[in-house]
Amino acid sequence: MENRISCVRTGVQPGLRRSHDANFPPVIKSWRCELTALSHTYNLYFVACNETIYIFEPSFPCQDLGFIENGYALHPPQSAPNLIPHIDPDDPHSITRLHVDYLGTDEVVIVTCDDGDVVVYRVPDIFRAMEKRRTSLPDNQMEADLDDEVRVFRHINVGSSAWGIAVHREARLMAISANTHNITVLAFALSDPSDDSSSEIDRGFPHDRKRDQDIVLRGTTNIPALSFDNTNSHGRWLVSSSINGNTHIWDLHNPRQPARVITLGVCVSVGDPKVSPQICQCSNRTSVPHAAWAALFIDPRACHRVSTLREACGSGYRATGPVRIEPCFWDITETEHRYTSTRIGPLPAPSDDFDANSENYDEIPLSELTDSDETGSLESDQMSIDSAEEPAQTSSDAENAIIQQPQGEPQSPLSNNPTPGSSLLIPYSDSSESEEDEDNLTFVITDATGQAALQVFYPPAPDPDPSSDPPKYPYCSIYTSQHFLDQSKARLPRTESSDISGGPLVIITKEEIYLFQRPFQPQGDYSDPVMFMRNPLFPITTPATGSRGPIPPYHRHCYATQIPELGIFIVATPAGRVGIFSLTRAKHEFTEKVLFGFRLSAILPCKGDDGRKRADGAKNVIADVWGKRLVGIAVGPVQGMLDEEGGGGGAAATAAHGISDDEDDGEEQEEGGEGGKERVDAKVGPRRWRLIMQFHDHTVYSYELGKQLGSGVSGLGDLVV
Repeated sequence: MENRISCVRTGVQPGLRRSHDANFPPVIKSWRCELTALSHTYNLYFVACNETIYIFEPSFPCQDLGFIENGYALHPPQSAPNLIPHIDPDDPHSITRLHVDYLGTDEVVIVTCDDGDVVVYRVPDIFRAMEKRRTSLPDNQMEADLDDEVRVFRHINVGSSAWGIAVHREARLMAISANTHNITVLAFALSDPSDDSSSEIDRGFPHDRKRDQDIVLRGTTNIPALSFDNTNSHGRWLVSSSINGNTHIWDLHNPRQPARVITLGVCVSVGDPKVSPQICQCSNRTSVPHAAWAALFIDPRACHRVSTLREACGSGYRATGPVRIEPCFWDITETEHRYTSTRIGPLPAPSDDFDANSENYDEIPLSELTDSDETGSLESDQMSIDSAEEPAQTSSDAENAIIQQPQGEPQSPLSNNPTPGSSLLIPYSDSSESEEDEDNLTFVITDATGQAALQVFYPPAPDPDPSSDPPKYPYCSIYTSQHFLDQSKARLPRTESSDISGGPLVIITKEEIYLFQRPFQPQGDYSDPVMFMRNPLFPITTPATGSRGPIPPYHRHCYATQIPELGIFIVATPAGRVGIFSLTRAKHEFTEKVLFGFRLSAILPCKGDDGRKRADGAKNVIADVWGKRLVGIAVGPVQGMLDEEGGGGGAAATAAHGISDDEDDGEEQEEGGEGGKERVDAKVGPRRWRLIMQFHDHTVYSYELGKQLGSGVSGLGDLVV
């Protein structure tokens, strides 16, 4: 199967070039789940820096964000003084997740905080406040604070550090998970209390929808991610991912207990493959290797039709068939040697002749190695931190720090007695996962007042070699409530149900990605295959040894999103890699039953991902950005293809831009009208999307994603703005 998804890098913005004071930009905290988002209605990009939301307007086509300090800013208020933090005692109100979605016809931005606060703003209010400020402030205004102009739409506290966010547009539902182990579902009123009629969505809901109400779902451990089934217009089904590896499917019509609990993993301690191990003996067990970090309900119409299951699953589906493992697994992990890897960076200090978008950008790093040169590389790599301005005449050791990769315990290269006003390095940790964080060497450069500034991150030593483990085997444990079983039996004579999705469920754990075929049909639990990939973002790069290269211990699949219009989902890791996966469907050659699949389309960043043909043919060379931790991936339509204000997004946009049961990816589809406030040439067909990767040092990589249309690709030149 040819790659149906185009992915082109449009820009790279080094963090050192994005701040007026390169040594002291706003701090982005580590150990968060998602700190960035793009509006689908306006050309707005949001990034959370500690307790502040910065808002930028990316420029087309390279999505340049400009100086950090020139961004507009919002400071989410606190619901009460002296709230108790969970992982960040220094900044209790620091933001843990940022999310943009549609609630009814309103596009909203939602932020969760470590003290349990949840703050919601309307994106149109933010845009109008920016327009007002733009006309009233002088050009040299460094930071435009919007707090006085933007009213908070909703503000609650959920009792402890809040993490997961999910929104259902049509049903006007918002779900928030917290470290209380509970999920709070805010059900906003759908009709006036005086209206005697009931809407279709009201039917079956625990209470009428004529007034706002809250529903509490009780879990058993921390819940980092939530997702609604958007193919169900009632908002009935919610999926939650738990640190203990459980994936819960909740029926909001019967919220007292989960309808289903699916537990998937790969462990050395597996006895019965239908029972999850009680004790994990994996060598990396202290890093919670079987935690579930996300789950996504998939619209079946988003899955590309292909002719064979090998096309559906990629090279992991061998010529002789899939690797079948009891009781129901198909291991479709890629075995072909498609990728090699190299390390780039850290990026050099700013200079007049430096151009991150130049053709030679990939060749400018201070240190670079391939897998064959890994031995001893960490000891020789260096990071230089220099101010863009002339350094002050104080302590040269402190002002021009050279931080070298340590051997064993880190030794600060700075003076033990820094002079007043000079910078100094102090150990920094804001993680509750102490077992993992002990291996990570992170420092914060502070000024003389003690205020945190630039974070400097040492890549830690890799986890113990997994090859030293005994063999690992997958397990699939499934619990189904009696109420759900009774409902399923009642549905058996029916071929369709408006309350039940016919699509699969993608479950994402720390190291694996699973596709569960039919989560609402328990009768097929162990007869339908569960397809999975092991560590797909770290493929084999040295065939002779089977090496995947060093995998940092802070690697986990904690960033995930999907773009149904393109038929893809995206998974990323703080280790700096992003995977683009295509969703597929094909008929089984013997049973004629439709099976859903997925295949790896691209890993980012890659050398040659700027679309240029390179003499070395390095299209599949993974370019690891050394020394930088990824803090967010944001996706949204490119400028000129934005949703219409006040109702152009969500299902409407999906229908307008090319998802249907009769999709044919080889033909152009009719454009669904103007997106946002800029005209789109009708020949473009399915919309182009932008992906922005944000690193903790404010380095930004931007990409443009789209469908391959026939033999051509709609791209930057096809847009008329």
